[in-house]
Amino acid sequence: MTVQTPSISPDGNKIAFTSAQYDVYTVGANGGAPQKIAEHSLAPNWSPDGNVLLFTSYYGYDRPAAERHQSYLQTFDLRTREMRVIPSSEGKGRGMWVGQDGLIASGDSYTKFLYFDLKPQKWSELLSGNFVNWSVSPDGQYLYFATGGAEPQAKRVRLSEGKVEPITSLTGL
Repeated sequence: MTVQTPSISPDGNKIAFTSAQYDVYTVGANGGAPQKIAEHSLAPNWSPDGNVLLFTSYYGYDRPAAERHQSYLQTFDLRTREMRVIPSSEGKGRGMWVGQDGLIASGDSYTKFLYFDLKPQKWSELLSGNFVNWSVSPDGQYLYFATGGAEPQAKRVRLSEGKVEPITSLTGL
């Protein structure tokens, strides 16, 4: 099996990953048989408590042509084995947890970052621009990202304030 986008659980006991066939699996950190969690999905990300996986899914070929390959976000609760679609997440991709009650996702072909508050079940725009790659800090305090264009930069935004801070130029790399 080819492993892509591995993610280690907060307690270090499990690994979630995407297969080459775009299915999400979990496996014990010490080995064992992988367990399939979802099909047509990728980029699993652990909740801070390690009980829920968030990942990007795609409608399969069993859907009408207009809905095929549409991305959306879902969660899988490892305790209850319950799968849930994040409301209004169509077209959003690569979600990451920010604390136990919030998610960040990319939208509109990496031109927006969106925040989803799980309590009121609402999306809000966090930032817009030309983004190439991004990640949330392990403590959930910052969103780190790289910009594209003629003068690319590495930047971060403090999520509690929404303040963008430049880190360094990426020109010439």
